[in-house]
Amino acid sequence: MMERPIVERTLRVGLRRRAYDIVIRRGALKESGKLLAEAFSDAKNIILITNTKVGPLYVEEVRAGIEWAGADVNVIDVPVGERYKSLKTAAKLYGRLLELGADRSSAIVALGGGVIGDLAGFVAATYMRGIPFAQIPTSLLAQVDSSVGGKTAVNHPQAKNIIGAFYQPKLVIIDPDVLTTLPPREFRAGLSEIIKYAFIAGGELAELIRAGLPFTDREALVPVIAECCAYKARIVEKDERDQGVRAVLNYGHTIGHAIEAVAGYQRYNHGEAIAVGMIGAALVGERMGLISSEEVRVHRELIRLAGLPESARRLDPKTVYEHLKLDKKRVGGRDRMVLLEGLGRPEVFDVQGELIREAIEAVVEGGA
Repeated sequence: MMERPIVERTLRVGLRRRAYDIVIRRGALKESGKLLAEAFSDAKNIILITNTKVGPLYVEEVRAGIEWAGADVNVIDVPVGERYKSLKTAAKLYGRLLELGADRSSAIVALGGGVIGDLAGFVAATYMRGIPFAQIPTSLLAQVDSSVGGKTAVNHPQAKNIIGAFYQPKLVIIDPDVLTTLPPREFRAGLSEIIKYAFIAGGELAELIRAGLPFTDREALVPVIAECCAYKARIVEKDERDQGVRAVLNYGHTIGHAIEAVAGYQRYNHGEAIAVGMIGAALVGERMGLISSEEVRVHRELIRLAGLPESARRLDPKTVYEHLKLDKKRVGGRDRMVLLEGLGRPEVFDVQGELIREAIEAVVEGGA
């Protein structure tokens, strides 16, 4: 049985020499300097990578805390948007790091949502073959999912997250109070990943999430964030490099990532695309006899409660299916998807291409 949710929690991701803490605490941003100083005890030059939307809100508070702790701080701003999570942007960041004299005694802090976390983590993993970094996620999606687990990546025009590395942070600082500045659409995007955890974890976590949607009571989000992080941490500890059970965290992502790519990473944000992808996965599962029509209905119910789309429009279903050929779960040219055998029972299945095409046609609407 899941323990009674705790409002403030420090979770340990147990990866031996790469172990680190996830600090989940209201007001944690005010303590970030002290926390980062402890995580980067030898770093004298810390580079904050943020974007032009988040930076004006929080960068001075984080900078002041780090400087108080005795380290020099430099800030690099990146434009807002998924399309900037690219090798071109990474190359610009490498240039700025060289200009700032960053070396292996330096450290990077990602201050922003999932795009900033993935991009800054990738740069940290590859600059001088790896320098330390930490995550301060400021979006709900990043707090419950992308900031934990060490997946770093940039996109290619043909496929999302196809260029990347496994590189664990030294620390993740999650302050739920920063969500008060999150635009409604971005907040709903985070709810999509939370709903994913309801489907793959089941049990009391699913009940907690279903009861709280659409989380107009933000206080109710704090234990949900903690429980989602705890679930992901347990999976990552079992399969750090995504060779087995960790694939279940990609429920809805096979079709969802293809939708994002076909839409040029602009029309649908990650959470919206994954919501549609989960409906598609549920339809495939139903047609394979793994779940019932009632369980498909539950998918639609939760996604509607969150104000997320059930279908994607103005895309070519055939093009979306073609993008599945770039999915990292494919082995030997076989289509594979994470599907449910019931709530809380995710598995990876080989799937007939025709079933996937039918599901995509059901959730992707063509036309202008």
